[in-house]
Amino acid sequence: MSKRLYPHNRVRYWYAYDLDELCALFKDTGLHVQTVRKWINKDGLKTIDKGKPSLIHGQTLIEFLKRQNSKSKCKTPFDQ
Repeated sequence: MSKRLYPHNRVRYWYAYDLDELCALFKDTGLHVQTVRKWINKDGLKTIDKGKPSLIHGQTLIEFLKRQNSKSKCKTPFDQ
């Protein structure tokens, strides 16, 4: 199964998102809170600070989603 592509154009770069707001932003793709926590703990998504609730700056999220989406894309020849 391939990884999902999350559109980064929904994210406002000046806004700070908590985990629930981020899941609500991508509710049509089925983004779960545990997925966002995995992004933070294992995949390198940076939070604003170590406090609770975890806040993610919009610009950081856009860069992270672009990096994740580019890794998930498949290269195909031009004529296919």
